[in-house]
Amino acid sequence: MLADLTPSNMPNDTGHPWNKDRAVGQKRPFTQDQIRQLANLLKDAERQRELTLFCLGIDTMLRSSDLVRLRVRDLIDQNGQPKPDFSSSQQKTGAAVVSVITPFSQAALRTWIEVGNLSRRDYLFTSRSGDGSKPITTNFLRRLVKKWAAELGLDPTDYSGHSLRRSKPSHLYAQGVRPEMLRLLLGHKSLQSTQAYLGIDQNEALALARKFDCFKEF
Repeated sequence: MLADLTPSNMPNDTGHPWNKDRAVGQKRPFTQDQIRQLANLLKDAERQRELTLFCLGIDTMLRSSDLVRLRVRDLIDQNGQPKPDFSSSQQKTGAAVVSVITPFSQAALRTWIEVGNLSRRDYLFTSRSGDGSKPITTNFLRRLVKKWAAELGLDPTDYSGHSLRRSKPSHLYAQGVRPEMLRLLLGHKSLQSTQAYLGIDQNEALALARKFDCFKEF
């Protein structure tokens, strides 16, 4: 089991840190360079399970609770080939959301299914404790993302499962994709939720504040 890399916090009246097993605060997305670095690191180390989980987390933009529940049959067609896109039901809202799987992630998925000897009914990522029939937990995913961040020399407290979900839409927004399109991809019910999730209004306000320099003549 991976060690929790988050720092200890003040305990509550139960004797445990109030934020034990919780991701606190808005977490950073991975930059495009960091995504490439981490994909290469996992691929070169032949950590196929982690590579596939990382790729799907970035590509699908699913919540951690939905990502860990994916089964092989959700992502492959009747011929056993990875689908370029698929629909899934969100655990939080019950609404359907369509996710895309890019070619690199399709290749990683294909290899993982083969290496892991997975059947259509299997969860893609199962816990290695017990009989292996249960999916990994969101807490395990959170610790894994923190481990990846640490391997890149980043502060692991800034990253969690949310970092996977936020990365791609953050880059799409920076490239000019409208927030309404990102709302559909993220499966949010309201545009306000998407703006808050990506910090759009705050980021734009900060950009304007930085642009207007009262002291530029000094």
